[in-house]
Amino acid sequence: MKRQIKKLTGSLVLLGGLSLTSMAASLPADAGQITPPTISTLRLTVDKPIIHLGERVLVSGDHFTPGARVAISLHGPQSATLGRVYARVQVAPGGDFRVRIAIPSYPDAAARQWHTVLIAALSSAMSQGLREGAAVAVQADPMPSLTIVTKARLARTSLVIDGTAVPALVVARGAGHYRINYAGHLRAGIHSAYLKWSDTAGGWGAHAWSFRIGSPYAVSVAPNLNLSAARIHLGEELGVAGNNFTPGAVVTISLGGPNAPPNMPVARALVGPTGIFHLLIQIARYPSAAARVTGMIFIDASAKGAMVGDLSESVAGMVRVVS
Repeated sequence: MKRQIKKLTGSLVLLGGLSLTSMAASLPADAGQITPPTISTLRLTVDKPIIHLGERVLVSGDHFTPGARVAISLHGPQSATLGRVYARVQVAPGGDFRVRIAIPSYPDAAARQWHTVLIAALSSAMSQGLREGAAVAVQADPMPSLTIVTKARLARTSLVIDGTAVPALVVARGAGHYRINYAGHLRAGIHSAYLKWSDTAGGWGAHAWSFRIGSPYAVSVAPNLNLSAARIHLGEELGVAGNNFTPGAVVTISLGGPNAPPNMPVARALVGPTGIFHLLIQIARYPSAAARVTGMIFIDASAKGAMVGDLSESVAGMVRVVS
C-alpha cells in the first residue's frame, strides 16, 4: 500500500551523503517501553550502488530500534509516494538488519527518468516523536544496446565505450538480426560508444552513438587535474588537486614518462563529496628512461570505486624537471 509522504517537507536530512527521512505517525501503545536511538544515527547502505534492473541488492541498516519491524519500499527521486513494500525484516538486538531484495524494474516514472531508485526503510519504532526511517540511492543503469542486421551469420564484434574496449554481449533475435549489449556498469554522465561488426560473408558495419546515465538535468563535466608547479627539481614536493571526480572514489596518483602508460604509483586520495581531492607528492626520481631523457614527468590521476563503474576516470598533467 502506498504511503503519502507530502508531510515530509522539512524532514529530509543529508548526513554524510545519506538521505535520512523522518516520518510522522501516531505512537504505538507500547512506545514507552522502547528507548529509540537518536534519529541522526540511523544508517542505510547497499552493497552495490550501481546495478542493472533485475539484479539483487543487499540492504543493510544500522542503529535502528531493536525488535522493530522495517518495511523496505522503492521509489524515484522527488516521487510523491513511497511505493509498494518489497520486503519486511525485523531489527536484530544489536540494532541492525540485513535483507536482500531484487529490483526488477523502475518503480515509477521519476526513477526511470533519473535512472535512480531510492530504497526506503520505514520502521515501526518511534524516535523523537517521529517514525524511524532512512533511505539510500541506487543508480539503475539502462543497458547500452544496439540492434544490427547482417546478410550472413555474425562473425565478430568490437565495442568501445569512452575510448575503452569492453566485452559485447550478443543476443540473436532471428535470422540476421542481433542485439548488441554492454552488460557492465557505468557511472552517471554522458558516454560515447562505437560498435564495429563483420559477418561470415565478408560484410561489415559500424555505428557510433552517445547515451546518458543519471539525472537528465545534470551537466556533465570532465574531471581535471591541477598541479602546483610546471617545473620542479627532483626531491621537491608537488601539489596535486583534482576537480569533478566521482565523490567517494579512490584516486591513485602514478608517474610515467612520454609515450608510455604511468606505471609508478606514488599516492592515493579519497575524493570528497564535492568531487575534489588534493594532496602533496614528492618526486624523488625519474619514473622511466624516457622521462630522464626528455626531462618530462607525467602525473596521472585514475579514480576507481563502486560509484565509478567499470571504466576508471583518468586525467593527466605534466611537469618538467630542471637541474
